[in-house]
Amino acid sequence: MQYLVLPPMYWPPITVVAAFWCVDAVLFLDTIRYQKQSFQNRARIRTPQGWQWLIAPVRSGRSARPRSIAEIELDLSHRWFDKHWKALEFFYRRAPYFEFYEDGFAPLYRRSVPQRLIELLRPTLEWLWAALRVPARMRWASEESDWEGVTDPSSWWTVPEAALPPRYAGRCRVLSLKPPVYPQAFAGFEANLSVLDLLFNLGPRAIETLRRVAEGADPRARGGASGQ
Repeated sequence: MQYLVLPPMYWPPITVVAAFWCVDAVLFLDTIRYQKQSFQNRARIRTPQGWQWLIAPVRSGRSARPRSIAEIELDLSHRWFDKHWKALEFFYRRAPYFEFYEDGFAPLYRRSVPQRLIELLRPTLEWLWAALRVPARMRWASEESDWEGVTDPSSWWTVPEAALPPRYAGRCRVLSLKPPVYPQAFAGFEANLSVLDLLFNLGPRAIETLRRVAEGADPRARGGASGQ
């Protein structure tokens, strides 16, 4: 069994999601230390001027020990959650498939504002899993305390965007995938944005595009998932 080992990410980049098709299980390390200026709480979306970040701000403050992703609290002092929805709607309403996904996607931003980062990451990743029909199993390190003891490190893979701590980075092989080129809602092209850009522009065809990207991966990482 092949594993993709990485932290959970907020609407992750296209190549990260394509790597889900290279393995049998995706293990989200919500137990590792939160890393600033990472994809853990940031996503890149398309605008007429190029691209911009969607950032879920986290609460600052000193702690007696490093905090894991699962423990990180979000900053609720301004209306960033509403702003994220408005930005996605404003910039992607003209995309061919925004309305196709809207009924399932919009409720993610019409619920109560998440208090912790993990409360943002889990629902959005679970929605992606269903929308893209990801064949790999989704697993969470916080729910499998002995995952390191029951898996073979030779089956661990990661992606460059993961920026794993040395404890894991040195034990994982790296999948470097080539981002696809596809029509976007605005003139020009920006590569490897959030997978939402691919989904809203290609709709169900995004799944086949992700599979093709995965085909360029190291063949040792495609043994289990290729037959699913």
